[in-house]
Amino acid sequence: MTSEIMRLGDFCTFVAGSSFPDRYQGKSTGDYPFIKVSDMKLEMNQYRILVANNWIDQNEADELRARPIPAGSIVFAKIGAGLFNNRMRLTTMPTLMDNNMMAAIPKKGVSSDVLYSIMNTLDMQTWAIGAALPYIRGTDLEKIKLKHISFDNLSRTSEIESKINLMKDEVSQNSQTLSKIASVLFRSWFLDFDPVKAKSEGKLPNGMDDETAALFPDSFENSENGELPKGWTWGTLLDISKIWTGGTPKTSESSYWGGDIPWVSGADLSSNDLFAFDSARKITSLGVEKSSTKVLPVGTVMITARGTVGATKITAVPMAMSQTSFGFKAKKGISDALVYQASQETIRQLRSFAYGAVFDTFTQSTIDITKIAIAPLEILQAFGKIVDPLFETMKNSAKEIIELSSTRDALLPRLMSGELKVN
Repeated sequence: MTSEIMRLGDFCTFVAGSSFPDRYQGKSTGDYPFIKVSDMKLEMNQYRILVANNWIDQNEADELRARPIPAGSIVFAKIGAGLFNNRMRLTTMPTLMDNNMMAAIPKKGVSSDVLYSIMNTLDMQTWAIGAALPYIRGTDLEKIKLKHISFDNLSRTSEIESKINLMKDEVSQNSQTLSKIASVLFRSWFLDFDPVKAKSEGKLPNGMDDETAALFPDSFENSENGELPKGWTWGTLLDISKIWTGGTPKTSESSYWGGDIPWVSGADLSSNDLFAFDSARKITSLGVEKSSTKVLPVGTVMITARGTVGATKITAVPMAMSQTSFGFKAKKGISDALVYQASQETIRQLRSFAYGAVFDTFTQSTIDITKIAIAPLEILQAFGKIVDPLFETMKNSAKEIIELSSTRDALLPRLMSGELKVN
């Protein structure tokens, strides 16, 4: 490519997605991932599409007359509020997408990384048409002039961006692995009771040292809620954590807003990131003092109670929250990571109680209908000793991703415009 090429259509071809009827949805395996806008928000898909919620077979794709886009395409939302987020993702395999999405397919001689960098300089809102339901057209995107890009710098800039994003990818995948390990361990100890089952059969619990194994009983006892390890009790999330409520400072009072205290609303909890470091809006100390909100300690598990019910994050810094969420902070001697795992089991149970209906209620009274196995304190603490370091690593990784993103966002516009030169 030369500096004479100044329109987006010189770099790519735009293809719209296909209809994706409900009867084809829900499969976890198949020949092709069939992605939706929501798939771009999955934690593993922050740069590339690595996982998908729906897959279909070749014969189903033929029935739908849906053609996969190739690996190395850039996918994004083409209609509705989703297009304003400017999320761009690279496909890693032949992929199908629904009709709320569009793909930019690199032309011959154009690398995916270069096209990805170009696409990320665009503000889709600029090119949207339609007031009630905004949308974009590929024919309009093709005509975009790329006067803001230095083509002399483009390949090297794209290489730098790709390396940063791959670093973020690797950090994110490592965190996902640690999260799965913690979840598997929680299920093994507190849902499936694997250590107790092993000891009841005269075996040493798999992968467990003698000191930890000695903490577990070797038999069960019956209870009104089912079989339970001897000496354990049934309880709820509130038996291992203190509940916190939020509030909203008066919005018309300017002295309450614009401070340095993050104030988390439901929208801040909607992403798939586990740890919360910041928020869209911030409040002052006076705003905290004059409202019902409180500053939550680090390690508090925040869960949305309205809107997208059940969205969860853990505070990585002290922060306040709105009344649309609850916070759960581990009681003394108990791990924050354990409270997080117990909160996810609580949400799972509440969703199952909904019997297919929309899970739209999360209150202290609904928590009371759930049941989790409460082990003696020494077992809870043993779980924390194993899992807390994993969560600390995940938090540090999340901070690293934020720093890498900040570096990328600060450098790339200057590199793309030619303000900064690269060798």
